[in-house]
Amino acid sequence: MNGLVLSIRLSFLFAFLLPCRLPAAETATAADVLERTGIRGGLVVVLGCEDPDLIADLRAGDSFLVRGLDTDLAKMEQARKAIQARGLYGPVSVDRFEGDKLPFVDNLVNLMVVSDSSRQVSDEELMRVVAPGGVLCTFSHSPLTIRHSVKPRPAEIDDWTHWLHGPDNNAVSRDRQVGVSSSLQWIMPPLWGRHHNLLHVINAMVSANGRVFVIIDEAPIAVRGLTDRWVLLCRDAFNGLDLWRRPLADWGWRKWSPLEVGIEMRYQSPEQLLNRLVAVDDVVYVTLGFEAPVTALDARTGQTLRTYAGTERTATISFREGTLYLTRNAAGDKKQVVATSTARQRALRSLPIVTRNCRCGDDTDKEAGSRVEH
Repeated sequence: MNGLVLSIRLSFLFAFLLPCRLPAAETATAADVLERTGIRGGLVVVLGCEDPDLIADLRAGDSFLVRGLDTDLAKMEQARKAIQARGLYGPVSVDRFEGDKLPFVDNLVNLMVVSDSSRQVSDEELMRVVAPGGVLCTFSHSPLTIRHSVKPRPAEIDDWTHWLHGPDNNAVSRDRQVGVSSSLQWIMPPLWGRHHNLLHVINAMVSANGRVFVIIDEAPIAVRGLTDRWVLLCRDAFNGLDLWRRPLADWGWRKWSPLEVGIEMRYQSPEQLLNRLVAVDDVVYVTLGFEAPVTALDARTGQTLRTYAGTERTATISFREGTLYLTRNAAGDKKQVVATSTARQRALRSLPIVTRNCRCGDDTDKEAGSRVEH
C-alpha cells in the first residue's frame, strides 16, 4: 500500500516537472486591426516596434504604406531585420522618433496603431497627424482589447465632384479651410507633362470624401509614338498615396484625330473629356472607354458597382440629387440628353436631340483616318 502511494506521489511530481503547453498570450493581429477599423489602404503608422510581424502584416496590399516608429534602436534593428527577411522592406519600414512628437505634418496618416505598452505620445499629438476620416487604433493585452476612434471630417471641407465643382458648373468652392498656401502636404508624379502642343497627360480630375480621382496617361512623356497608358487613378487626398487604378484601354488622341500633333493638339482635344468623370461620396461615375457606357465604381476599391445600359457614347456626366444627367454623342454635332436614376442599370428617359456648336473633335462620328472639324 505504501508503495502504491509513493508511486502515485512520484507520478504527480513527474507530471508537474514536465514542460506544459500554456495558452499563448493574446496579441493583436493585422487582420484584427484592419477588420475593426475598416481601413482599405493608405499610410499606416505603428507606434512601437516590439511586434515586427504586426508591422509587416499591416501591408495588406499594394495600396498600403506602413511605417513603424520607436525610440529604442535595438527594437528598431530587430524589426528591420525581420521585415527584410520577409522581402517587404521599402513599402514597410521603421524609423526613430523623439518620443513625444511625431515626424509627420497634420492630417496625413490613415491608420495610427498604438499598443498601450508602447504609448509615449499624447492623444492630442496622435490625432494631430491622423487624417480626417482616418482611425486611431489602440490595444492592450491580457485580455486583448482593441479600441478605435475615427477622426471626424470638418464640415468646412468641401468636395469638388465635377470638373467645374458641381453640376451647376460654377467653379467656386464652399470650402472654408482653404487659404494661402504655406507648405506642401504631398508631392506625387507626374512632376512634368508633355510639350504644350501635345495632348495633356491629365484629362480630368475631381475629389470626394478624402480621395482624388484623375484620368491620366502614365506612358513616358519624353518619347513620342509610344502606346498610351491611360488609367483612372485614385489617390488619398491627404497624403497622395495610390489607392487603386482602372485601365482605360479605349482612350487617347487616336480616338478623335489621325495626327498626334495638329496645329496645336492642346486645342484639338474634345472638351467633353473634362466632363467624363464625377465622384459623389463613395461612388465614382465614369466612362471606362471613349465610347463606353457610364459605369459606377466603388470609390474605396475601384470595383464596378453597375454599368448603365443605353448610355454608350456619353459625352458629359452630371449628378444631382440621385439622378445622372448625361449628354450622348449623336450624329454630326448633335447631342442627346439622357436622365437615369443612379440606382437603376439603364437610362430612364431621353430628351430631344439638340444641336450645339462643338469644338474640334467633340463628337466621335467620324470616318477612319479623317479629321473631325466643325
